[in-house]
Amino acid sequence: MIELDGPHHGRAPDRRDDARRDERLRAAGWDVRRVAAPQDVIAVARERLAR
Repeated sequence: MIELDGPHHGRAPDRRDDARRDERLRAAGWDVRRVAAPQDVIAVARERLAR
């Protein structure tokens, strides 16, 4: 799963919420990647597809 984070994800409460969400997703078997820029989504997707 690729999460595209906006600028509000830099605040401490939001980082904690993201970490909890990531933990739950990983426990369910998801591979979570967070990126800050839309163009990074494509790069991460290509990287994952190449595996």
